[in-house]
Amino acid sequence: MITETYNHRNGEDVIPISQIHEIRNLVENYRKKIGLYKIGDFKAYLLPELKKHGWSDEYYLDRTSNITITAIKEKTGLCVQTGNMARTYADLIKLQAIYMKSSITGGILILADNECAKEFGANVANFQRCVRELKIFDQVITIPLVIIGFNNE
Repeated sequence: MITETYNHRNGEDVIPISQIHEIRNLVENYRKKIGLYKIGDFKAYLLPELKKHGWSDEYYLDRTSNITITAIKEKTGLCVQTGNMARTYADLIKLQAIYMKSSITGGILILADNECAKEFGANVANFQRCVRELKIFDQVITIPLVIIGFNNE
């Protein structure tokens, strides 16, 4: 897979470069083509690999709810979004909330690029739309982020 990144609010200056490279390498090392009903295979590969590299299991935002993000490592939150585009906004809000509580200093969001997302469903979260719309919410989503998009190349 090939990845591309977008830097929101100096995410690349806040998140350790080693973590950004680590995540990009894990995504790029996935060699299977992702298609309809195959995104689960990608997550089944990625989640154990994250654990091997020191990322947590799901991170609960609050003890009184079941709201989670994919993982956390040191002061970096991580969300992998391969579902409906509407879930991307939930991920951004969750990262923003734990950033405002000083639990993290930055976040990484992983999602497919537009062409790849079309291969596994309709209205699936995608890198290009996320980046375009994140610029609209720049004054609301203030957490430093690195958005990583991947494709099937």
